[in-house]
Amino acid sequence: MEVEAVDYFIKDDDLIRITPMRNVLSVKYVQNINKAGVPIKKIDKDHYVDLRTGEVKEFVHSETREQSIISLKRTLTKLRNLINNNFSGKKNELFVTLTFADEVNGSDLEYVGNAFDLFIKRLKYRTKKKWGSRGKFEYIQVKEIQERGAWHFHVLFKFPKLKQVFIDDAEIREIWREGFTKTKGMKTDDGKPISNIGAYLTAYLTDLVVEDDRYISPNDARFVEKKIDGELKRVKKSSRLYLYPSGMNIFARSRGIVDPETHEMTYEEAKEHYGIDSGMLTRRVAVQVSDKERGFTTIVVKEEYVKDHDKCYKKDSGRTLLEDKEEAEELLSIPNLWPDLREKMEKQYKRCTTWAQRKNEKKREEYFDRHGTEYVAT
Repeated sequence: MEVEAVDYFIKDDDLIRITPMRNVLSVKYVQNINKAGVPIKKIDKDHYVDLRTGEVKEFVHSETREQSIISLKRTLTKLRNLINNNFSGKKNELFVTLTFADEVNGSDLEYVGNAFDLFIKRLKYRTKKKWGSRGKFEYIQVKEIQERGAWHFHVLFKFPKLKQVFIDDAEIREIWREGFTKTKGMKTDDGKPISNIGAYLTAYLTDLVVEDDRYISPNDARFVEKKIDGELKRVKKSSRLYLYPSGMNIFARSRGIVDPETHEMTYEEAKEHYGIDSGMLTRRVAVQVSDKERGFTTIVVKEEYVKDHDKCYKKDSGRTLLEDKEEAEELLSIPNLWPDLREKMEKQYKRCTTWAQRKNEKKREEYFDRHGTEYVAT
């Protein structure tokens, strides 16, 4: 199987699959070119039907390391979308890292799994004691492997019944009991909000920090500089993928985590329906995948759009409540508006309407006190 970058752009009449999430829209286009001219219909991951003969056949699954990496990348895409569908950087969300002080225990997957389960039980007890029923949380847990073979966890928590949440890192460390922890809100090391949390977290799972760069060519494009935990470090892009054992499940989630929905439509319909704008594009990949043994070539284009936080949320100190109300009315009229923006606009509209009602009531009371009669609008 060969993969190479191509200069292909999605056309308006191309059929695409679009996945709307909280802050992110994911678009995928696939163009199949079956060179062998063999029509098939996939039944499941292991079987397909040859439509010429009606015969059910088995897919030949390659067990090569490269195939395992491709499968892992698909898992990461699923994880990326799952995160973006459930987390948007609100004040009731936390990003927690859990490590193991004992490298022997930290390299044992069974021990690692049991340690995390115990941590969740203790955390549930602590949050219920602290906040009662409002302390219920949902989470996505992701395993990250180190170059030396030890594991640690990245965990996203959200507390749906709390407007904001703070748990001191020392308290998390006490509950964890296995080693170092780091607890923070959904912000970068520079304190900036994270618009695409899925991309931010999956980067941890793929890029490998280079501990000794004496033998690295300064012109090697595989290595880039990134700020991690406040320090500028050199990382090798996607190289951590080769450290994961083949076939393992790298993430887990609680029951309340919701899968994103994917819809099929033309690219033009998607742009009109979701208000997609080129200025929102943050990621684009176009590749051609060729399989000589099966005789087909596939062009795959993936695009990711992130809404403009500054455009949506920036407040001008000189704005009036009437302008805020008009903005809310305009945005709420848009079908399929992003959930978190819709929630914000509904609150903004309610606040403006309530204020206007109170102002009118006060005017009516003042008019009655002055004239002894009810105010009648003319």
